[in-house]
Order: sequence, then structure tokens, then C-alpha cells
Amino acid sequence: MVPTITARLRTMMKAMQEVVLPAVDPHHSIAQEQAKLVLGSLNLILQQIDFAHAFEVVEAREMQRLGVELAALLGANLKNASAKFRAEISALSQTIEDPLTSTADLQHVNQVLREIISGLIQAGETSGETALIRTIAQRVLAYAETQLTRERSWVAATGFEPPGTTLPLSEALNIKTKESA
Repeated sequence: MVPTITARLRTMMKAMQEVVLPAVDPHHSIAQEQAKLVLGSLNLILQQIDFAHAFEVVEAREMQRLGVELAALLGANLKNASAKFRAEISALSQTIEDPLTSTADLQHVNQVLREIISGLIQAGETSGETALIRTIAQRVLAYAETQLTRERSWVAATGFEPPGTTLPLSEALNIKTKESA
């Protein structure tokens, strides 16, 4: 039987906690700090691993939706730019929707989508149309608010959120878990 990634992470954490950390010179504060940082990072990865692929899928789908929306806004006035961006977004659709797409490929798609969205925003700004620029800004800010919540929930276990703040990753990704079912 092949050990799961979570089992391997737990084994590494146990080794760090029970063997490595006690063996580090207590007077070497930087080494102590770094060992604790490694342990904390392993713990964060352990919490994220079950959601890593879903995070990339949700991000890709949301950015794709934003890109299509922005391209439609540009469509009336900047037909060539709009068509170019729509074609680029469309070319990524199969990768985004394929359940066998690797997480690394989705991360690449997300980078490409960021570049496309940046191009759409720039095309809108160069139009000089105040109403269009304002509408694009509103749509981008609405997307950014949702994305920020996802990103904050992704690293919530680091403890940087104010006390009492809960940002369950499963909720930010709209995923049903055994606990929420």
C-alpha cells in the first residue's frame, strides 16, 4: 500500500517535532526558528493539500468568467481586441474543464488568464471611455474581493487573520466536505 501524501506529511511533522527540533542547539535561535518554520509550513501544506487542485480550478473558472465578461464589455467598441481575447480565453476552456488537467497546468492557465485580463483592462483604459473604464473597474474589484477571500482562506492557518475570524477554505471554494454535508 502506498502511503498517502497526508500520511507522509504527518510523518515528517512528527520527525521534526520529536527528533529534529529537540536535537537543534537551544542556543542557536535562528536554527530553532527555522526548524519551527519548516514544521509550520508542513502543517500549512497538510491543511491545503486536499484543496490545492480545487483552488486552481475555481480560480481558473472565475478568471475565465471575468475575462469573458470584460471581452463582452469591450465588444461594442473594440471588436478586434474583444475577438482576440475571446479566442485566447476559449482556447483555454478545454484545459480548465478537463478533470485530468494537472494542478501545474492549471497554474499555468491561471497565469495566462491573468495576462489576458490585464490586456483587457488596458484595452478598456485606452478606449478613453469613462463609463467603460468605470464598469471594468467595478467588475475587476468585485472579482478581486472574492479572490481575496479565497486567498486569505488559503493561508488562514498562518494565524495572520484577526482573532475570531474564520475563513474555511471549503466555504471559500464552495466545496462540500463531510463536515458541511
